[in-house]
Amino acid sequence: MFSLISTILFYSFLVYCVLSFIKKNKKRTKNDPPMPSFNLPFLGSTYRFESSVVQSLLKFTKQYGKVNALWVGDLYTLNVADAVYIKEIWTKHIDNFIDRPNTKILAALSDDHTGLIGSGGKEWNRNKELIGGYFSSLKLKSQLPRISELCMQTIDKLTKQPNTPINPRGVFREYSMDVNTGLILSLEPSQMNKQYREMEGRFDRFLHGNSPASLFYCIDILSILFSYKFTDARKQRQYLIDYVKSIYDDHVSTLDPEKPRDLMDKMIMEEGDEMSIINTVIDFYLGGVDTTALVLQLFFLSVTNNEGVQDKVYEELKSLASKRQSELGLDSTTEPYQFTFADRLETPYLNAVIKESLRIYPPTPNSILRECNQDIMVGDYFIRKGAMVIQNIWAVHHDEDYYPEPNKFIPERFLEDNHASHYFPFGIGGRSCPGSNVADITLFLLCANLLSRFKIKSEDGGSNIKCDIKDGIMLHLSPFKVLFDQR
Repeated sequence: MFSLISTILFYSFLVYCVLSFIKKNKKRTKNDPPMPSFNLPFLGSTYRFESSVVQSLLKFTKQYGKVNALWVGDLYTLNVADAVYIKEIWTKHIDNFIDRPNTKILAALSDDHTGLIGSGGKEWNRNKELIGGYFSSLKLKSQLPRISELCMQTIDKLTKQPNTPINPRGVFREYSMDVNTGLILSLEPSQMNKQYREMEGRFDRFLHGNSPASLFYCIDILSILFSYKFTDARKQRQYLIDYVKSIYDDHVSTLDPEKPRDLMDKMIMEEGDEMSIINTVIDFYLGGVDTTALVLQLFFLSVTNNEGVQDKVYEELKSLASKRQSELGLDSTTEPYQFTFADRLETPYLNAVIKESLRIYPPTPNSILRECNQDIMVGDYFIRKGAMVIQNIWAVHHDEDYYPEPNKFIPERFLEDNHASHYFPFGIGGRSCPGSNVADITLFLLCANLLSRFKIKSEDGGSNIKCDIKDGIMLHLSPFKVLFDQR
């Protein structure tokens, strides 16, 4: 009996492998995007991956073209690294590519596709209506004084111990967390209790401990074997839901329709569904807090490791500060000038350095996957229903056709050309990062006010920070410390 069962299982497995092999190596139409000619059962094209997914996809782009297909486990996937096709797919045909993949792990991570990151179709459009331009540049103007205040508090934290190496990540995360909390929940740092601070760690663990792109979740059989991870992800999400629900209940009971305090009040007034509001708030934290903190780390890594950049930024800021102090009748010897977001109009070199940092290190190098809802022809290529689609920002930002010497840090390239047609560090289209304006403000204010006062050095006092950068949904940096040398 045991022998019979073993035989049946063996031949069933063999048939599965044969069918899987045929499926993954057969073209559907003559317009299918080019892909590797040999794809394995289970693994698909991933047996050719190196340790870095970003570099592997870049290699595929160079070998098969800027629009190519591959099998990530059992998922047919389109790797789009052409700026023209990215705009076609993510803007012109957005309705056909609006959804996230309907995978078990993404459902677990997004509370069954509610909120902002994991939802699709009508659910996503409704969530977008609830937000309603709350983070537009115009709406954020009233928040600039508060963000500036938090910026200066952050600089004090970073520099309160001169000549002492500090890991800036925690301070950057706190800065980003405080800015977002003020905008979304109107809580001041003094109101943030122990449970709130514990949430910072939980957001961090949830984000970095659950990657929906993991091969475990892309191979059908393995996703069954590792189904316990779905349960664990749901438990982690539920803890976040329970915490934010307590804040939601308080907002409902204290709501004044004449004086909405924050984004949560606005969504409640728009009669949003309770769970959609709660999960949208969670997604803003998951997508916004870590992204801004990461962008700040990458900026300071870039300016420290590229000799001369900081000094050029400092001279530009010093000149503008002197001009502003003269215009305002301020004494430059008593108090350093505090830069405002309006000053960005007169800091072309700093703006170029920020852009170059985001070009060479886009925080979400392959964005978050989308799913093709219906068969469609886009340009020369047929994209099949159910295909996973990657917006390969990293490949575009490192394309020699767009950026000569793409691996070199050259801020001057943005002084000559804004590269608008092929520069999108926060994604592109209707589902691009909704908090990008907040990131722009927090980044400029901290960079301008910090670099005008201090020179950043590596832990040993030099100009070379040693840091490993690993990729995933977001880039992840190994810990590093810096010194702040007062100007």
